[in-house]
Amino acid sequence: MNIQGIDHFTIRAANLETSAAFYQRVLGLSDGPRPAFRFAGKWLYAGGRPVLHLVAAAAADGAELEAYLGGRAAISGSGRVDHIALRGQNLMDMQMRLLSLGQDFHERVVPEQGEHQLFIDDPDGVRIELIFPYSPDNQMAGEQLP
Repeated sequence: MNIQGIDHFTIRAANLETSAAFYQRVLGLSDGPRPAFRFAGKWLYAGGRPVLHLVAAAAADGAELEAYLGGRAAISGSGRVDHIALRGQNLMDMQMRLLSLGQDFHERVVPEQGEHQLFIDDPDGVRIELIFPYSPDNQMAGEQLP
């Protein structure tokens, strides 16, 4: 697998609007398009790319967030970082590598984004998302997520 760099990071914000305003005001990020997920959130952009995904940590649609990203305890500070996403190439090579190592992973396709995502947890419980280009020829090798 050829890691090309960090794609984005996701924060479970205690107050979505306050966090979005902070990142826009302080870092100059701009609000931009976001897929029609069934939970509250915002994508903030830099240089035309969504680099920060904010999701509402406590919201009426919390069950949808938990179904999509998994449950996380109510935490603060750096513990609010939900996952780190890396963009890669050669999906099948990575799937085979993870299987050969006995590494559990989950995956899903986000058709609106043209992405095939793999999720693994590091030894400390930090979730890592690996993003590959979607192709109709892609196969699912890990546990499929909704």
